[in-house]
Amino acid sequence: MTMPRAAPPPTPRPAAPPRPRRRAAAAQAAAASTPGRRSTGPLRPVNPFMVQDPKQKARRLARALISDMLVYHPEKRQQGIRDGTLPPAVQG
Repeated sequence: MTMPRAAPPPTPRPAAPPRPRRRAAAAQAAAASTPGRRSTGPLRPVNPFMVQDPKQKARRLARALISDMLVYHPEKRQQGIRDGTLPPAVQG
């Protein structure tokens, strides 16, 4: 009677290097673009609508209102052009 052979022990897998975090990678890329200089100031908002400048907010609101007027009330636009009461910027 023959004895069955024992299976060889499993070979350990080499450990994968740790993956860098996304922020760390972005910081490294920024540091590489400007050598010797670190960014310590506040970050720019990613979304331009998060800007707190009152003038930009007012302009954005005015654009939205004019756009809505042109889409939802085209007859009033035509009336304003006909009567000459609509500014040239809106007549467009």
